[in-house]
Amino acid sequence: MEDVSNELTPRRQSRHTKKVSYALYDPDVEEALRGSGSEVEDEVEKEFSPAPEELEDAELYDRNREVDDRESDSPPSIEEDVRDEDEGTFPKGPLTSRKRAKKAKVQEIGLGVAFVRAPGTQVHSRGIVEKPHNARAKEEGVGVRIGQQKRIEALFGPNHIEFKPVFQTRDTWEDQDALPSRQDGNLRVSYYVNKEAMEKEFMRVKESNIFTYFAKGQETALIDHEQAKKYLRTAGPEKLSMLGGNSQDPELLAMEKGRYIDITKRFEDDKHRRGWIFNLGAHIQETQWAPNEEGNTQFLAVAVKQINPDGYQHPPLAHPKAPAFTATKGFPASIQIWAFRSTDQGALDTIVPPQLKLVICTEWGAPKQFRWCPVPLADIEPLEGENTIYVGLLAGIWSDGRIRILDVSYQGDATETQYVKYSKAAFEATFSDAIPTTLNWLSASSIAVGTTSGALAIWNLLHKSAFPSPDSSLQSHNPRPWFYRTVIDNYILTINSGYPSRPNYVSISSTDGFSRMMDLRSATLDTVVGNKGRNFVTTQAWHEHTQSFLLPDEMYLLRNASVRRYYSNVYSGRMDSTITKVVSSPVHPGILIGSAEGLVMIGNPVMRVLNSKEDVWQLPWFSHEWRGPLKELPVLPKEVDLDGNDDMEDVHPTTLEPGNGTHRKTKSLDEARSTYDEPLACFREALVPKQVNLHIKSGRFPESDFEAKRLTTYEEASAITALAWNPNLKYGTWAVAGMGDGLMRVEDLGIDGPEDKEEDDEVNIVDPKNLEELGEIAVDGIQDG
Repeated sequence: MEDVSNELTPRRQSRHTKKVSYALYDPDVEEALRGSGSEVEDEVEKEFSPAPEELEDAELYDRNREVDDRESDSPPSIEEDVRDEDEGTFPKGPLTSRKRAKKAKVQEIGLGVAFVRAPGTQVHSRGIVEKPHNARAKEEGVGVRIGQQKRIEALFGPNHIEFKPVFQTRDTWEDQDALPSRQDGNLRVSYYVNKEAMEKEFMRVKESNIFTYFAKGQETALIDHEQAKKYLRTAGPEKLSMLGGNSQDPELLAMEKGRYIDITKRFEDDKHRRGWIFNLGAHIQETQWAPNEEGNTQFLAVAVKQINPDGYQHPPLAHPKAPAFTATKGFPASIQIWAFRSTDQGALDTIVPPQLKLVICTEWGAPKQFRWCPVPLADIEPLEGENTIYVGLLAGIWSDGRIRILDVSYQGDATETQYVKYSKAAFEATFSDAIPTTLNWLSASSIAVGTTSGALAIWNLLHKSAFPSPDSSLQSHNPRPWFYRTVIDNYILTINSGYPSRPNYVSISSTDGFSRMMDLRSATLDTVVGNKGRNFVTTQAWHEHTQSFLLPDEMYLLRNASVRRYYSNVYSGRMDSTITKVVSSPVHPGILIGSAEGLVMIGNPVMRVLNSKEDVWQLPWFSHEWRGPLKELPVLPKEVDLDGNDDMEDVHPTTLEPGNGTHRKTKSLDEARSTYDEPLACFREALVPKQVNLHIKSGRFPESDFEAKRLTTYEEASAITALAWNPNLKYGTWAVAGMGDGLMRVEDLGIDGPEDKEEDDEVNIVDPKNLEELGEIAVDGIQDG
């Protein structure tokens, strides 16, 4: 790195932000501002020049650091500190010696040269050249920046090293408005990722002895189906009615718990749709794809909401103890591992049905959250035998208040579902004064956990203290984290890291309404706070292709918080209700956004982040709606005489006269009433991209103001509760969505490559470029329940 010691000038401490950073600018401009040989200049230079060790720190961190949270183009001068803000002049009355000294320096040297900072303060820099604020430099055109260049410098960095992956990302995915493509080059690892470092990390984990610790410290046992029934119990109904088929001719489907249907049969006019819909019986708590680049089988871990069947169930909002801060007693629960087959091209194979390969049975209470180890370890040779299929390391939080990491595998020669009871985990940690709330992997061997007390704990599995020693006689081992610090005085809601390109950056959201980002290399100094929100940020994701964290706000907007300008908002998406889930993919820039109303949108924020004038396009994947039995409504609908004995017009006929060759299926009156007495779910779809307006109109009584102030309450069972992209390179177009009524949808959203288009000359309805030929379509649902 070139020497920048002659280009560093300390910048003053803002009286608003109380943060310090260095401002870098051209030394020629600095010399022009200084004049020649003034004694006052030498005095100022001596007083305010940084120490040599501070220059080393600034040089070390100038590339990846961000402390300055001011958005102005130039740093304010001393005169702004000593001027009276109301009158714009120096304050009246007697001047102190300090004010006289400042005034003398300003009059002698001029504005914009001497800046104030606390002596001995350690500072870091983003390494961005500031725009000169001196009139003489502006006239000469020295250091003047154009808008687009300045934007890219502020978001990604000041030199060509940072520019190269930005332009490579733009050139590769600028045509992807929403749906990813399986064409050559569209599915690939981000340009910011160092493949050599990833390979080195993989080999370091593979050659370590942690798998020996898991094999010795983990206790498992196979059980039969009858014994496993208690681990699969849920509070949901045994079956759920769902409307499927074309909107002009819907079909009522009764889905039993644990069953699934092939959605390709519901899309007879489009053979490109590939996917499945499952009924798992209860609120989908979590869905996560296992990293696996080998073979044609992909694994999906799913957990549903489970409660203690032997305990008293309190009504909503009537629990005597705060359940978010209280650990439960252990009770039977499970995590399901589903297997899906793929074609040779990486598409979801709908000919081979999905199979429930493994059920992880535990007595630790309900699983609240879990994450797979991000590095694919499927090719690691198992220690138990050749027939063992290794899935990966699964870290999770259970309702008994403990963090555990499980080594998941199953017998490959088994043809039926295997039920494995885990009675002890090799890695198990707990807190004495708090319970864990959220977790995330920082690398293949490091995991971070947030707690109810606002503490952040990080463990390294390769450290010898992570597992008990072989000669230890202790029955339980509580590993000590290498990093444990109270970073927030409130409940931590979410944690996310910049893995794999920036694993040292961690973004945290809490119940105080703020989101924070910190650099673990210097967590005390390098911490920046985002804008305060009025709603809890219950979901966030790291978007590798824009080097930013995806965070929702109270206006139903999705913002990209760049690592260099975390405090600023770059909006890239919008929903019509509260955003409940947002996820990104490591192999393409597409994102999934789920909302409380049951709508899932697909988008690509790359072009919007690079250019604020770009239009935002989003594509609806599907809209899910659930209604309960009509007899449970607070206000029952008025009875209507369907036999025609009254003079009132029949506004709810049970049949429709045939028209244009289509009609609804005729049902008897008793069948119609029985349908209303049961819960009902339906999907609405229209794969047509639409342009999203991110701005709110201004005015005295704008219509959009009512939209911003209105808060619609939706059925809890209609909401999107889980979302995930498949992280594996060949299968990166697969997506899964879980809903509050227990339905789960797995579908391949990829656009076929040229080899598939040659077989079929029809218009592909999922291609956004075919919008004019596509028109409006609505399938797999009806407009009125």
